[in-house]
Amino acid sequence: MMSNENCCQKQMPMVSVLMSVYNEPEEWMREAIDSILGQTFTDFEFIIVNDNPERKLNREVLSDYAKQDKRIVILENEENIGLTKSLNKGLKVAKGKYIARMDADDISLPERLKKQVDFMENHEKVIVCGTDVEYFGNRNLMRHDWIKQNNRDIKAQMLLTSCFVHPSVVIRHEVLLKRRVCYDVDYQQSQDYRLWERLSDYGEFFNIKERLLKYRISYNQVSFHYSNEQNTYASSIRRRLILKWFKLETIDIDLPATIDVRSLKMFRKYLIQEKKMSITDPYCNAFFRGLYLSLVEKRLWALFYATIHGDIFYFPMRDIYRLFFNAFRSKSNF
Repeated sequence: MMSNENCCQKQMPMVSVLMSVYNEPEEWMREAIDSILGQTFTDFEFIIVNDNPERKLNREVLSDYAKQDKRIVILENEENIGLTKSLNKGLKVAKGKYIARMDADDISLPERLKKQVDFMENHEKVIVCGTDVEYFGNRNLMRHDWIKQNNRDIKAQMLLTSCFVHPSVVIRHEVLLKRRVCYDVDYQQSQDYRLWERLSDYGEFFNIKERLLKYRISYNQVSFHYSNEQNTYASSIRRRLILKWFKLETIDIDLPATIDVRSLKMFRKYLIQEKKMSITDPYCNAFFRGLYLSLVEKRLWALFYATIHGDIFYFPMRDIYRLFFNAFRSKSNF
């Protein structure tokens, strides 16, 4: 006869898939939900937070799916509280060994969860595993292969920008619990970048270089409507990561409020001469790009000037295109 303890253990899902819905078109929501329910890996619970309780369509769609599949857990907010708090609400009830993120406008390919769980089971040091993605949607995007694979390259990239496609990640749940880490409620945008910052000291990061998620690009995205706020939040994260890097490398220097290319060039020369960093180190270029973009006030002009003085930064053309594209979307970046 099976003991109560063993019975409870058996009922615990391997993965808790976490998604929040707000105002997505019905077709998009159904595509996202169907893509999770159609996974070849089946040992999961699917926690869906309804962050728009006044929208009748959300209730109807989610109720319909919950009746069809017992793995679905519906949480309904009393009022709109935003993505950050909704994700934390889902984390509180999650039972899985792993937390898999999903967005209500994206599509997970059938092998996604299986390949990520298999990888995490065989690499205990990895605490966050993302994937490459396929972009699709109704607006243009500079498509570029920015996904880094190994831990060192990913954490170097963090000095410049976020290092995962948020809805593609699987996170080791026990690390969140043990370290008491969740989404930072002070970050209404860039909450994922902030989460990677907080988790980066506790284990390794990895991206599977296979497109296991279809990532929708649309005018409905938060990143399109709140690019100014996202830049502000991201700059504060970069600044802290850079200061932490100073501390790790035993560099005793005050970080100024603003900086120009000439003084940054002198600083770079000093660090290399003092053997604090090597020009061949992937952290070197990412560090200076992140430092520069965090400290300049007018990003578009700064990017143009930095491109002219490219001996400092070595900005790849795809990064230049992406940053110009983002700058033109927001006049405050000029």
